[in-house]
Amino acid sequence: MYEELAASRTRRTMTATARLMRALHLDGMLLSGLAVVGIFGLFVLYSAAGDNTALWFSQVARFGIGFAVMIALAQVPDHFIRMVSPIAYVLGLVLLLLVAVAGDVGKGAQRWLSSVSSRPKS
Repeated sequence: MYEELAASRTRRTMTATARLMRALHLDGMLLSGLAVVGIFGLFVLYSAAGDNTALWFSQVARFGIGFAVMIALAQVPDHFIRMVSPIAYVLGLVLLLLVAVAGDVGKGAQRWLSSVSSRPKS
């Protein structure tokens, strides 16, 4: 009887939020930190944008899309990510080399897309 009582005292029960976070494969502390930084950025943008609320709403939409993509990527199995990561790394290096070789220089920076604003008006 004492063993059952001791086991019940040390057993932890999960809250509904913890069960949801575990089911979605998300880290609660990391998610909280990202949310705080994102919301702070939205406050700063709202303050800086002035009357341009369309800019603020488009950023809120991008924040929501990023959040949805984060949840979707958290569902990808670890073994798949480990298998694909060397290929993604090499692809990133190749793309960086392409920027160095064939990039467009404008306003002191080299980019792989030609800048529309740096072209002279005709």
